[in-house]
Amino acid sequence: MGVYTEYVDQHLDPTALKVERAVQLRRISAARGGRDILVYAAGTASQEIEASDCF
Repeated sequence: MGVYTEYVDQHLDPTALKVERAVQLRRISAARGGRDILVYAAGTASQEIEASDCF
């Protein structure tokens, strides 16, 4: 099962996905004692995340 399955299952639009990801990163930061989190990302504007990507 993929890491982002919970997001795919919610059928979030890009704005809602950004909000949910920010919430997740705040939880990770809190679990690490309030330290900053560095995220690496690739631009995939022409591609969508599909349920089949998660399995």
